[in-house]
Amino acid sequence: MPPAPLSGEARAASWRVFALVLLSASYFFQSSGHNEAARFDQIRSITEHGEWWIDRYATNTFDTVSVGGHTFPNKAPGTTLLGLAPWRLAGFALSALPIDRGKQLVLTMFLLTVLMAALPTAFVSLMILRFLARTGWTTTSATMVAIGYGVGSIAFPWATTFFGHQLAAYFAFGAFYLIWDSGSTARESTPSRLLLAGLMIGFLPVIEYPAAIASGLIVVYSFFLLGGRAGSLVVAGAIAGVLPLPLYNAAFLGSPGVLSYGLYKEDSIFAAHQQGFMGVSWPRLGVLNEILFKAQRGLFHANPWLTFSLAAPFLIKRLHGVKREFALAGAIFVAALLFNSGFGDSLVYWGGAFSFGPRHILFALPFAAVLAAAAMRSRVLAPITGAMIVGTALLMLTVASVDPRLPYEPTSPFLDFYLPLFSRGLFSINPRSAYVDTVIFGSPGAWNLGRAMGLPPALEILPLGLAWGGAVFFLINARSFAGRAAQGVAATLVLALVMAPANFRRSSATPREPGLCQAVSVDRMWPYFSDYALQGEPAADVQRLRVGSPAIALSGDSATNAVKASSSVAVTFSGYLGVSTPGWHALRLETIGQAVIYVDGTKRLKIDGPGHGPRAEAVLLYLSSDAHELIVRYMSDRPLRSLKVEIAAEGGPLAPLSEGLFSGTCRF
Repeated sequence: MPPAPLSGEARAASWRVFALVLLSASYFFQSSGHNEAARFDQIRSITEHGEWWIDRYATNTFDTVSVGGHTFPNKAPGTTLLGLAPWRLAGFALSALPIDRGKQLVLTMFLLTVLMAALPTAFVSLMILRFLARTGWTTTSATMVAIGYGVGSIAFPWATTFFGHQLAAYFAFGAFYLIWDSGSTARESTPSRLLLAGLMIGFLPVIEYPAAIASGLIVVYSFFLLGGRAGSLVVAGAIAGVLPLPLYNAAFLGSPGVLSYGLYKEDSIFAAHQQGFMGVSWPRLGVLNEILFKAQRGLFHANPWLTFSLAAPFLIKRLHGVKREFALAGAIFVAALLFNSGFGDSLVYWGGAFSFGPRHILFALPFAAVLAAAAMRSRVLAPITGAMIVGTALLMLTVASVDPRLPYEPTSPFLDFYLPLFSRGLFSINPRSAYVDTVIFGSPGAWNLGRAMGLPPALEILPLGLAWGGAVFFLINARSFAGRAAQGVAATLVLALVMAPANFRRSSATPREPGLCQAVSVDRMWPYFSDYALQGEPAADVQRLRVGSPAIALSGDSATNAVKASSSVAVTFSGYLGVSTPGWHALRLETIGQAVIYVDGTKRLKIDGPGHGPRAEAVLLYLSSDAHELIVRYMSDRPLRSLKVEIAAEGGPLAPLSEGLFSGTCRF
């Protein structure tokens, strides 16, 4: 069945969904980790120094390979190539503002992330809605699925980062949409459209190597749909589109056929890339189970509504006129899963390392959303799917608000990580930047538009929540009482979620008392220190008291007798540090034993190992004029123990941390 013309109602709905997704993904700037830094480094090195290697900036990322005495990103070069012109333009425009170079760099990174991650995600949502609306889905059903992809799937949090995943998803689904649309009898298959689709298909593996899976399958689809002559135009465009990859490889990596991951040696930090083909071997059922169903990285655990993608084959009779398109979507999704299940030998590889969900299949996620749309053709499954999309979108908001780069430790991401941090109002928690120690909007690393507006920490997500609450009524034209009631429930849930941090702080706002709460676990220790302040106490019978500072004197006199007498001990100091004057502060930790300091939920200093004598570490961190959550943990199984924390305002002398400390009522 040829595609039907797009109705005015569906066209307007697609642009409203586009606006919602773009606003949501642009609301957050996650700053930089190793993956993003490698890409930013190369763009900056080329535009500012004319060098394709990143020797000048390589210390800020592990995602590198060494070739010919130079350091290069271990990424496909497509994101870099597409980012060169926007980086120059943004830098030129921002240079006119009365802000220093560091702030210009941060804003340039933010704008590039919006352009190459948030914007592509919004366009994919628009195309999903239009594809479904033109093939028999109601505008309401198509809108729900498009919203599900844009803000109710793992695509949303990853659209806030400068990874290549969402750009690849746009090129894959955009190429499919062009080819599918060219099959319409109402629109002649012009060579320019088919060549453009081919260019997008060819450029896919230049952005992300595994996306070549989608490239090959879409080319095959073009021949089935359009015939040999039109399909040949697609192939011609694909050949031209992929050319930058062998040219880059020949110029900088030593051979046209080499891929950057193949340059790792057996003794490197990413040695698993030597297994199979660039680290990819036969699919494994155990890993497939992990990336689909298990809590730690499972797609269907993170996005339950996408489970209905498995129902598409059983609803095939309802898919009149789009069986070929659904077969393509299923092939791409299954092939991506099989690839991911055979990638590497640990969570570092198939799990995407620091990652929420199986991010390596993001290029195929639009096709999974299309498969799940089959459930919207069922009167029974449609309302269930819609409710699951709403619930999942709320969970994805917590992920985007905190940080999509989930650490290894949490086995249940929502319960162990995102909901505890979100409820405490700890948003945009990544404190690191790729370059200079620059503070913008009161943050040296990640930030969000609520923080840029100067809102209190617990209310930083409120403007986005209000936009979502309004969008519930603006996006869906409910004609029945049940539909309007569902809209009211959805809007209420959104507002309840974004107000939860403020309500949590209000409910826990017992009268402030000087000092910190101390909890002592006797004959117990933590197995390790987490990167985030989410661990409970290791013992059930915890001894608690209030103390004036996070300190353990060498004699043990400043703590309980248990600290100095037990065979092993774990101590937690918790409370808040009030800062009256914003600025950079030096924080110094000295200990005999193991200790860690968390500020606003994130690890800032850690000393590991048993230690036979005092060891010290220091860090420079920016503290805004606010009350900052402070947690200090200490553990030791040696008789000699001590802990000292010192702080100094910028340029000032170090002094024991005792001023400005307070907490609510300690649980004695």
